[in-house]
Amino acid sequence: MDVTGGIFRIFSFLNWIMRLAYVQLLWIVFTVLGLGIFGLFPATNAMFAMIRKWLSGKDIPVFPFMWKTYRREFMKANLHFYTLLLIGGIIYFYFKLFQNQTSIFFAILTILLFIIAIFYCFSVTIAMAVHTHYELRLRSFLTIVFYTVIRYPFHMITIGVIHVLFYFLITAIPGLVPFFSISILALAVMFVMNLVFDKMDEKQIVLNNQNS
Repeated sequence: MDVTGGIFRIFSFLNWIMRLAYVQLLWIVFTVLGLGIFGLFPATNAMFAMIRKWLSGKDIPVFPFMWKTYRREFMKANLHFYTLLLIGGIIYFYFKLFQNQTSIFFAILTILLFIIAIFYCFSVTIAMAVHTHYELRLRSFLTIVFYTVIRYPFHMITIGVIHVLFYFLITAIPGLVPFFSISILALAVMFVMNLVFDKMDEKQIVLNNQNS
């Protein structure tokens, strides 16, 4: 019985390795297909969507699903995430502007912007999971992302730790980068965010935002 269970766990582990390598390959192909800057976010969204299906126990053909998701969400993913990047650019601009000032007033503003920047960084790390899980318009998407960071700090810290561990992993084993890097990170983030989504769905937090 133990031997059978051990073989099953090994098979399951190898199956996940092959899955992650495959979705990473498709992520690279789809990103290049969109000329990089236009393909990155739709490709990443398709990867997160596929991993979300796996975590929910659904085993569906990978390429047809990712290709369909990539095409369907191409415009929306770019709109949502380039808007998010624009917000980050504005934060950075004012941070550098205030940093060069010498008065106490601007020093306080710099500290406040630094706190906002940390908040923003956490928002970026979970944004793709939110975009994948919910069908939201731009304003509702940003609202849910920012709300989630504030409402679930423990999960955000966990995701922050995951990113730090991920950095050390790819630094120690750079050979993983072409095959598993983004897919492993997406799996870990999506796993934690699924716990958050379960809590949010139970409280029906999103209902008023989906159609706004």
